[in-house]
Amino acid sequence: LQTAVGAAPAKLIENVLQMDSLDERLGKANPLQIDQLRKTFLAMATDIRAIVIRLAERTCLMRNIKNIPPAERQRIAADTMAIHAPLANRLGIGQLKWELEDYAFHFLQPEIYQTIAHFLAEKRVAREQRIANTIRLLEKLLHTAGIKKFFLQGRAKHIHSIYLKAQRKHVPYSEIYDCSALRILVETLDECYTALSIVHNHFQPIAAEFDDYISHPKPNGYRSIHTAIIDQDGKTIEIQIRTRQMHEEAEHGLAAHWIYKEAGTVEARLTEKIRLVRQLLDWQRDMSEQHNPHAIPHDILSDTIYVFTPQGDIIDLPLGATPLDFAYRVHTSVGHRCRGAKVHGHITPLTTALKTGDSVEILTVSQGGPSRDWINPHAGYIKTANARSKIAHWLRQQEEESKKIDKIEKIEKTEKISKSVTPLPSNKPSTPLTTDNTAHAHLQVAGMNDLLTRLARCCKPIPGDAIVGFITQGRGVSIHRQHCANMVHAKAQHDPRVIPVSWDAHTLGHYFADLVLEAAPRETLLKDIAALLANLKIPLLTLNSNATLRTTTTFIYLTVKIEHASELQNVQKQLAHLPGVFTVGRCAR
Repeated sequence: LQTAVGAAPAKLIENVLQMDSLDERLGKANPLQIDQLRKTFLAMATDIRAIVIRLAERTCLMRNIKNIPPAERQRIAADTMAIHAPLANRLGIGQLKWELEDYAFHFLQPEIYQTIAHFLAEKRVAREQRIANTIRLLEKLLHTAGIKKFFLQGRAKHIHSIYLKAQRKHVPYSEIYDCSALRILVETLDECYTALSIVHNHFQPIAAEFDDYISHPKPNGYRSIHTAIIDQDGKTIEIQIRTRQMHEEAEHGLAAHWIYKEAGTVEARLTEKIRLVRQLLDWQRDMSEQHNPHAIPHDILSDTIYVFTPQGDIIDLPLGATPLDFAYRVHTSVGHRCRGAKVHGHITPLTTALKTGDSVEILTVSQGGPSRDWINPHAGYIKTANARSKIAHWLRQQEEESKKIDKIEKIEKTEKISKSVTPLPSNKPSTPLTTDNTAHAHLQVAGMNDLLTRLARCCKPIPGDAIVGFITQGRGVSIHRQHCANMVHAKAQHDPRVIPVSWDAHTLGHYFADLVLEAAPRETLLKDIAALLANLKIPLLTLNSNATLRTTTTFIYLTVKIEHASELQNVQKQLAHLPGVFTVGRCAR
């Protein structure tokens, strides 16, 4: 190919073909992936002209879509509406955006399209006459006001935009004010507001339809004044007022909101990207003004890469990210258990820098954790702060666990030595707890030296909980949490069987705790809960849910095995951070 057309055109063609490879993924994409696919199209373009070529190809295809079989036509129209029209909008090329949307809408919802088209056709003659009368009047008024260079143009609204506005406002098409519209183009910003004053002074404005997108541009950079007035015949007409430069940018230039931060601010380097891409588009429009297009950097969209999971999901990562960054982005447990990676089916080192379009598969082991080498800044294993933080957190947990085990071993060793040299006291020793909630016979509750004690199954207290005792008939003292529903009434009645108790300072053991989560239902929530607990090394004994995607709230019940209330509080805190979880609390079962 290079021999036939040269190196530079061959590279451009290769870039276009690379973006074409995403087409097969479009039909499989779910709504949550669509925006990522748009970003991937942009990111895969090492030369911005490849995106413009791609949009031009799609426009030519849509202009001839009638010749394509119906089933294929439907798919192409859906892809165009989901991917290509929004891409044109993100590049600020309004002319292509509206054309692509109307073509796609024609075949996606033909009945609605025809209804709106017939409505516009029936009103065409009257609409054109009213627009012409308004234009003649405005020409006189603008001249009188001293505005010498201006251009007035009448138009009918695009069919898809009429449909969207009717849907958004819940009104019939006849009440969409901008079905009939005209545009006023002037030379300067001051003349925009002078023209607005003239329009509002000589016609009755509709206040609810006024928008100043010059003072407050749209997210994609669009600038214009929009207003709606009632004309001489009592009909509504939308009027757009903008400078010629604003009009050129709205129709053909770049107003790329895809590089804006969510807060609405933009950094200087992003402003430079806008300038560079607009310069490329200007070069495409006028070769004589752009003598050396190859001098313009082509890697202006390279801050972020987009790679695919084996299931076709899209993961966005910073430039230079590795398979380990990818693994931790998929899930913490996947990162911890990662031992290798495949890119496009081939084994690749974990230090490999991924590229946009790569298909990545992580090879894991059933158990295990990260290596300390992974956070070595000179080893090149990770790029993202997210992965580094998760690895460091796991390593700290391991150190704390080792210290805890050492402490327990020292306590047990001390107890053995003490028992071997100290005679038993003359009074009867406290009775160890004999319930299903502990596996350690040396667990004791202070204050109950002569009575059998057991942990209540209704509230399942654990060391660290505020507790009370309840003297039962023939079964010793039942230990409850202070706020246990079964104890509230007894304490209120000053039942003499309710007695104060406390945990022994050296209480050790494993306890079962019941939790309830209130959350928004989503498909992977139960899996995320199980993975989080596994990561925290908290045994999960039961997990039940009444989850259904048809409800807005679901309750999930689980039982975990822990050692102390502080450990359970940490588990609750971590669970509360999962996406969609509203509350996490203890429950009685």
